[in-house]
Amino acid sequence: MTRVKQKFPWFACLLVACSADDTPVSHGPNVKPDAGADTSALPDTFVPPDAISDQATQDVATDAPSCNATTVLLAGNASLLWGGSAMGGNAITVATVAGSAGDRIAIAPNGTGFVATLRSGSGCSGNSCPLIATVFNGSWADTAAIPNAMTIDAPALATLGSVSHVLYQDAAFKYEHRKYVASAWDSSDDPVGGAGSNQSFGAKAPSVAGAGADLVALQAGSDNLIYDQTWANASWAKAHQQANMAAENGIMPTIITLSGSDLLAVYMRKSDFKIMSTVRTGGTWDTNPTLLDANAFTNDAVAVASIGQGRALLVFRGSNDKVPYFSVYDPKKIPVWTTPSPVLAGKPTIASTPSVYAGVCGDEALVAYAKLSGGVELVHFAAGTFTGPVAVSGTAGATYAAVATKP
Repeated sequence: MTRVKQKFPWFACLLVACSADDTPVSHGPNVKPDAGADTSALPDTFVPPDAISDQATQDVATDAPSCNATTVLLAGNASLLWGGSAMGGNAITVATVAGSAGDRIAIAPNGTGFVATLRSGSGCSGNSCPLIATVFNGSWADTAAIPNAMTIDAPALATLGSVSHVLYQDAAFKYEHRKYVASAWDSSDDPVGGAGSNQSFGAKAPSVAGAGADLVALQAGSDNLIYDQTWANASWAKAHQQANMAAENGIMPTIITLSGSDLLAVYMRKSDFKIMSTVRTGGTWDTNPTLLDANAFTNDAVAVASIGQGRALLVFRGSNDKVPYFSVYDPKKIPVWTTPSPVLAGKPTIASTPSVYAGVCGDEALVAYAKLSGGVELVHFAAGTFTGPVAVSGTAGATYAAVATKP
């Protein structure tokens, strides 16, 4: 994502105005609109031996010590949206929410509640659909459009202090930034990287995470390298190219906060789609990326959440069998990633990238996914073991699901 001058192929001129004396200086798309991974070229996803015993089907969190934590859920498809919540270890109850989901859903804490953003499943012009949002304060409000915001990919969301930030990709593949402040969204965009030729863009949308008082965005550039970019003091710094990181730019990379300003970034390696990671500690990125496992790869974005003590839980959808697999990151161990295993022995097939969030009420993490056969399920993760699944009633037909918690 370094600002270097480069000649664009003829199709890039369909996306930005090109002339002999006005060559864009960006790292934008070198693929056709809505391009993704070529799954026909992918090898079969590995299916490791079951490493987990048969799971209980009851919600074991119900039997955990009493707590006052809140768990929220949003799930939907191209025409419907459901919002739900639960206190403590109680079961989640859902109700319909005005809106629809055309892609993955992002949820972040905001004040005493939550805010969520998503690409609508309706009101679209081609692949460009309204960017909509909803808030939770005891219950989910009906969605409303973020003013003058249309997007072609799933948005990314992070909260710093009392302000929630969304990054999204517009119809010209450019990256935009909006803020949710005092119960209202900005009415105009803040271009990521700055206006004009400085604005960042790429084949897929960026991911974003908080790093202390700053935001850090992550993307795969047109040169198939990973770049990070920091928003600090209300302005964007120049993009920083990660060393030794060739990535599939048709898949959104993922970035999360491990603790404080320490970050974990995950992406799919160029050509073989294997899962790679790198970390930022003390403000410095590791220049030697880590292979998660020689047999672990996917053609979807992955879900990652911090689970405390510098560790993280990663869940991904198998590219061939659509089964969710997991691995735990622990920098104190060698190797730092555990061997991927199915989330559940029953190996449910899922419709899209699962959602992972820090757990409450005795859990280290909570995972939500929409089954290919219909309905949303939750599984609890604690002490290296998953329990569940727990079906969420009233979510039949959901294609996407997202979960979040607040202690």
